[in-house]
Parts: sequence; structure tokens; C-alpha cells
Amino acid sequence: MDDLIAFLRARWDEEARNHTHTRDECMECGSDWPCFPMREIEAKRQLLAWLERTQEWAASNNLWTYDEAEPLRILALPYADHPDYQERWAPASH
Repeated sequence: MDDLIAFLRARWDEEARNHTHTRDECMECGSDWPCFPMREIEAKRQLLAWLERTQEWAASNNLWTYDEAEPLRILALPYADHPDYQERWAPASH
């Protein structure tokens, strides 16, 4: 799933680079800084880091956990039309 993780990080990096609102623009439209899109990207990054830590801990303690790829597949769904998206990443429930 390293390729899916890299794909997600690349999409979030693109989104962060494409977010052009300045602090003043966010404040003018009533948003706190950082604007919602940047907070959303950071939340996704934190979720990915938590998933990775959970899996590492479980593996180091010989414990079974959930299907580690399924949450990543769900996070990738909004990018299903991206040229680098791979159909094998589609969630099992989709």
C-alpha cells in the first residue's frame, strides 16, 4: 500500500500548493486561518499518520488489526478520476 500512501500524499500536497487564499482573504470571507481546505488537508495527514502508527504498533506486538488498506482506499475515493488513480484501490464496499 506504499503506492497508495504516496498517491494520497501527492494529492494533498497538490491541494495545499493550489490553495492560494491568504490569511486576509480567509478572514474577509469569515473563515479562520488556516482556511478550511488547509485544515482538511492537515486532518487527512494526521489520520494517515495515526493509521500508520496503529499498524506499526500492532505488527510489532503480533496483533491483528483491521484491513489497513481499506481506510486508505476510502480516502482515495475523491481522486478516482485522477490519471494516477488505480482501480485496484477501490474500496471493497464500493
